[in-house]
Amino acid sequence: MAGLEDEDEAAAQAVERAAQARERTRRAAERSTAAARQVAENLETARRLSSEIATTETRLASTLREMAGRVSRQGRAADAERLTDEAQAAENYAAVERQRGEAD
Repeated sequence: MAGLEDEDEAAAQAVERAAQARERTRRAAERSTAAARQVAENLETARRLSSEIATTETRLASTLREMAGRVSRQGRAADAERLTDEAQAAENYAAVERQRGEAD
């Protein structure tokens, strides 16, 4: 009879270990799901920020081009060229940010 009791005890312990393992797995799955949700939210935030940066840089480029036109009409060719170069840099940066937002 002692052998059966030992087997019953061993079986009960195995069932308990299996239940604990299932609980650990469930908690790990919950953490994984929460982490995946956070990653998705972070990616959406990154996309939104990239879009906002691209819009801001595009507006900056437009403003710089307007300024370049004004200073060019004032006969300040060197300043106009510098502003035009800055406008092109802003447009390039806007393009990079748009691509970054699409890639994320």
